[in-house]
Amino acid sequence: MSTAPRLPGDYSTVTDPERALKYAIQHVAGDRAEIIDGVITPMRPSWAHESAAEVVRRQLTPRLEELGLVSGAGNLDLPGSENWFVPDLAVVPAGLAAKTEGALLPDRTLLVVEVTSPSNGETDRTVKRRRYSQYGAPIYLLVDRQDRACTVFSGPTRLGYAVEDGPHAFGTPVRLPEPFDLDLDTSRLRAARGVTGRGHPGAGKPGRAEGGHVRVVRAPPPTRGRGPVPTHPQPESRTVPMTSEAPFVRVATEDAVTTLTLDSPHNRNALSRRLMAELTAGLAGAAADPEVRAVVLTHAGKVFCAGADLSEATGADPTVGPRGLVDLQRAIVDCAKPVIAVIDGHVRAGGLGLVGAADLAIAGPAATFAFTEVRLGLAPAVISLPLRPKLDPRAASRYYLTGEVFDAAEAARIGLVTRAADAPEAAEVALKELLDALRLGSPQGLAHSKRLANAEVVRSFERDADELVELSARLFGSEEAQEGMRSFLEKRPARWVR
Repeated sequence: MSTAPRLPGDYSTVTDPERALKYAIQHVAGDRAEIIDGVITPMRPSWAHESAAEVVRRQLTPRLEELGLVSGAGNLDLPGSENWFVPDLAVVPAGLAAKTEGALLPDRTLLVVEVTSPSNGETDRTVKRRRYSQYGAPIYLLVDRQDRACTVFSGPTRLGYAVEDGPHAFGTPVRLPEPFDLDLDTSRLRAARGVTGRGHPGAGKPGRAEGGHVRVVRAPPPTRGRGPVPTHPQPESRTVPMTSEAPFVRVATEDAVTTLTLDSPHNRNALSRRLMAELTAGLAGAAADPEVRAVVLTHAGKVFCAGADLSEATGADPTVGPRGLVDLQRAIVDCAKPVIAVIDGHVRAGGLGLVGAADLAIAGPAATFAFTEVRLGLAPAVISLPLRPKLDPRAASRYYLTGEVFDAAEAARIGLVTRAADAPEAAEVALKELLDALRLGSPQGLAHSKRLANAEVVRSFERDADELVELSARLFGSEEAQEGMRSFLEKRPARWVR
């Protein structure tokens, strides 16, 4: 471990070209930082994060010394991803500090600790957790300062962690599993100022948290090279609560079918960060439930999905939005259970990516579709990942270029949906027929058959995802797109219209 004394205040993160875990900083104090693999970072946590992470770090240190490990903050970068996340604490083997070339491999990260922030709590709780699990970090400790609770996640899978231990209220010992075998004292952890919690059982109560428990919340879906789908204990809860507010995605399970209903009327079910996080969690819950044979993705109101949430289209990192949609589409594709989209309303832009990622789709008489991106100075970039392998090429050219609206019958003709129904009752009959057929299938048979059917879609993601995320980010940041989005929000023609 080398030390860089008195680093200048304006230095920026330095990375090597390897796409993996770039570094782990053992400790940050003042303007001093320790370097692994030649990487320096201005990692200076805020007082809240620093104090919470330090409580954990100090308790870990004696055990880490016994195991030959070190702790510190560091960036995680998934192979093939433009997204960077900065865990408040990461534990890696001490021997990695001596490396002079090559990347620190993801499977060498033993523990990630994340402290929630008031402004980014849902990302810490859901999006980052899935990223760390994809990365292969065996244990993820979430210190939730808003809920005043700690949760330990383990058993990483592609859709998230398979086992959840908690939440345990601050003041309750929290057990870190092997190789740590350590009970953390959380009595010194502090809740966020001015926050009353999100209302889970046991939040902020002394002693044993009433909500503390171990439950299976996610199960590994079948991926390339794996055998049959494993079975896991059934989740205690049949719903997936995300916040104390009304959910943007309602979850219900009945007769071996989980139904995910998009219900965010204020923005016409647009793809906000919260809606995407809740939908991802709902898919993971369905994948973890051994009793579920299929997932139905539907909507409340007259709009299935209006596309991107333009109110969130600006930010420091323009890749976050498109990368989030890539991840959501891939979660639908990778879910071990068949996903049926049921649409009887309007679908625009990014919403078509959800339809394309679904295994089957039924469109009712009120369904309409349009690739409206071209009229906003954009292009249907990341949604093309699931759509291009399925759409008729001539039809894709027409509707990508014109932004025309088309109906359910045309959607069926061009391969966007499986069946078009001319009446709501006919759509219900079509859905019942499909679900009855799927209930006859074995979990293993359904999972592997889905993988075979989606082979070209998966290849599209693996080949083109990064390029299309970059394209989408570049277009969203362009002057033309800014004018297009302003004209849309102001309900006026864009200046290029002739």
